[in-house]
Amino acid sequence: MRPSPQHHRLGFTLVELLLTLAILVTVTAVSFPAMRRSQQDAALREGLDLVKSRLMQARLAAMDLGEPTSFAVRIDHSTFRIQLERSQPVITESLPDGVRFVADGKRSGEWSLPIWFFPNGTAMDAAIMLSDDRQQTQTVVVRRLTGAVSSSARSDIKERVR
Repeated sequence: MRPSPQHHRLGFTLVELLLTLAILVTVTAVSFPAMRRSQQDAALREGLDLVKSRLMQARLAAMDLGEPTSFAVRIDHSTFRIQLERSQPVITESLPDGVRFVADGKRSGEWSLPIWFFPNGTAMDAAIMLSDDRQQTQTVVVRRLTGAVSSSARSDIKERVR
């Protein structure tokens, strides 16, 4: 008897390549929306951290300078401004792309009434709501007595942006 010749494959068949390509396309299509959501969540968190940081800086500046400082946001936009001293120019900054300030009862483009921080460390009670393109919200709260700044993912906090 003769031994049967062994066939060694040197490559992949067209069917195997197409099947592998189809699996890769499917995995990519399923994971892309999750990656996009993750990027949007990161932008909202980044905006929240920026606002909290600037609010705390405004409070510290009021205590250091011995005069009130103010913080205001532009409704349905990403712009906010800080006035440290009456003699100094206003500092204007923006939130990350896709993140904006929202408030009920305010027209788009209007500036909110300022949140004041006082030299004794107190502040005006206030809540500032940020939203992303998916309508997810984060709220920054300023406490009157302590001037403390905190945040919440809940959108059910009664908004007091004026």
